[in-house]
Amino acid sequence: MLLLKTLHIVSALALFLSFGAIFMAGDPKRARPAMAVHGIAILLLVAVGLHLLFAQGLVKSGGWWHAKILIAVVLGVAPLFVRRQWLSPLLTSTLCLLLGGAAAWLALAKPF
Repeated sequence: MLLLKTLHIVSALALFLSFGAIFMAGDPKRARPAMAVHGIAILLLVAVGLHLLFAQGLVKSGGWWHAKILIAVVLGVAPLFVRRQWLSPLLTSTLCLLLGGAAAWLALAKPF
Protein backbone atom coordinates (compact mmCIF):
# COMPACT_ATOMS: atom_id res chain seq x y z
CA MET A 1 0.00 0.00 0.00
CA LEU A 2 2.87 2.35 0.82
CA LEU A 3 4.37 1.76 -2.62
CA LEU A 4 1.08 2.67 -4.30
CA LYS A 5 0.70 5.85 -2.24
CA THR A 6 4.26 6.80 -3.13
CA LEU A 7 3.59 6.15 -6.83
CA HIS A 8 0.45 8.30 -6.59
CA ILE A 9 2.42 11.19 -5.11
CA VAL A 10 5.27 10.81 -7.61
CA SER A 11 2.69 10.86 -10.43
CA ALA A 12 1.29 14.12 -9.10
CA LEU A 13 4.80 15.59 -8.91
CA ALA A 14 5.52 14.48 -12.49
CA LEU A 15 2.24 16.04 -13.61
CA PHE A 16 3.14 19.43 -12.17
CA LEU A 17 6.70 19.16 -13.46
CA SER A 18 5.29 18.58 -16.93
CA PHE A 19 3.09 21.68 -16.60
CA GLY A 20 6.17 23.82 -16.10
CA ALA A 21 7.95 22.28 -19.06
CA ILE A 22 4.91 22.55 -21.35
CA PHE A 23 4.09 26.13 -20.39
CA MET A 24 7.70 27.29 -20.76
CA ALA A 25 8.44 25.45 -24.03
CA GLY A 26 6.63 27.89 -26.29
CA ASP A 27 7.00 25.81 -29.46
CA PRO A 28 4.67 22.75 -29.53
CA LYS A 29 7.47 20.60 -31.01
CA ARG A 30 9.71 21.38 -28.04
CA ALA A 31 6.88 20.49 -25.66
CA ARG A 32 6.36 16.95 -27.01
CA PRO A 33 8.49 15.13 -24.41
CA ALA A 34 6.77 17.06 -21.63
CA MET A 35 3.38 16.23 -23.14
CA ALA A 36 4.34 12.53 -23.03
CA VAL A 37 5.27 12.86 -19.36
CA HIS A 38 1.99 14.70 -18.77
CA GLY A 39 -0.05 11.91 -20.36
CA ILE A 40 1.72 9.14 -18.49
CA ALA A 41 1.52 11.04 -15.21
CA ILE A 42 -2.22 11.72 -15.47
CA LEU A 43 -2.92 8.09 -16.40
CA LEU A 44 -0.85 6.80 -13.49
CA LEU A 45 -2.39 9.33 -11.12
CA VAL A 46 -5.95 8.27 -11.94
CA ALA A 47 -5.25 4.52 -12.22
CA VAL A 48 -3.29 4.28 -8.96
CA GLY A 49 -5.75 6.59 -7.21
CA LEU A 50 -8.70 4.42 -8.23
CA HIS A 51 -6.83 1.29 -7.20
CA LEU A 52 -6.13 2.78 -3.77
CA LEU A 53 -9.77 3.83 -3.49
CA PHE A 54 -11.05 0.31 -4.13
CA ALA A 55 -8.28 -1.46 -2.18
CA GLN A 56 -8.97 0.59 0.94
CA GLY A 57 -12.75 0.22 0.64
CA LEU A 58 -13.34 3.97 0.34
CA VAL A 59 -15.71 3.74 -2.63
CA LYS A 60 -18.79 4.23 -0.45
CA SER A 61 -17.16 6.87 1.76
CA GLY A 62 -18.80 9.79 -0.05
CA GLY A 63 -18.56 11.87 -3.18
CA TRP A 64 -15.20 13.48 -2.44
CA TRP A 65 -13.45 11.13 -4.84
CA HIS A 66 -15.81 12.10 -7.65
CA ALA A 67 -14.57 15.67 -7.23
CA LYS A 68 -10.97 14.40 -7.37
CA ILE A 69 -11.67 12.65 -10.67
CA LEU A 70 -13.19 15.86 -12.04
CA ILE A 71 -10.08 17.76 -10.93
CA ALA A 72 -7.90 15.16 -12.68
CA VAL A 73 -9.87 15.66 -15.90
CA VAL A 74 -9.39 19.44 -15.71
CA LEU A 75 -5.67 18.99 -14.99
CA GLY A 76 -5.48 16.61 -17.94
CA VAL A 77 -6.78 19.20 -20.39
CA ALA A 78 -5.03 22.21 -18.81
CA PRO A 79 -2.22 22.34 -21.41
CA LEU A 80 -4.88 22.74 -24.06
CA PHE A 81 -5.96 26.02 -22.45
CA VAL A 82 -2.47 27.44 -22.95
CA ARG A 83 -1.86 25.88 -26.35
CA ARG A 84 -5.06 27.36 -27.76
CA GLN A 85 -4.34 30.64 -25.95
CA TRP A 86 -7.61 30.57 -24.01
CA LEU A 87 -5.71 31.32 -20.79
CA SER A 88 -2.25 32.64 -20.07
CA PRO A 89 0.40 30.21 -18.78
CA LEU A 90 0.58 32.10 -15.48
CA LEU A 91 -3.18 31.96 -14.90
CA THR A 92 -3.34 28.30 -15.93
CA SER A 93 -0.42 27.44 -13.62
CA THR A 94 -2.13 29.22 -10.74
CA LEU A 95 -5.43 27.44 -11.38
CA CYS A 96 -3.66 24.07 -11.63
CA LEU A 97 -1.85 24.69 -8.37
CA LEU A 98 -5.12 25.61 -6.64
CA LEU A 99 -6.83 22.51 -8.07
CA GLY A 100 -3.92 20.33 -6.92
CA GLY A 101 -4.26 21.78 -3.44
CA ALA A 102 -8.00 21.16 -3.51
CA ALA A 103 -7.41 17.54 -4.54
CA ALA A 104 -4.97 17.04 -1.68
CA TRP A 105 -7.42 18.59 0.79
CA LEU A 106 -10.24 16.37 -0.50
CA ALA A 107 -8.09 13.27 0.01
CA LEU A 108 -7.13 14.26 3.54
CA ALA A 109 -10.43 15.70 4.79
CA LYS A 110 -12.97 13.60 2.85
CA PRO A 111 -15.55 16.33 3.53
CA PHE A 112 -18.49 14.77 1.68
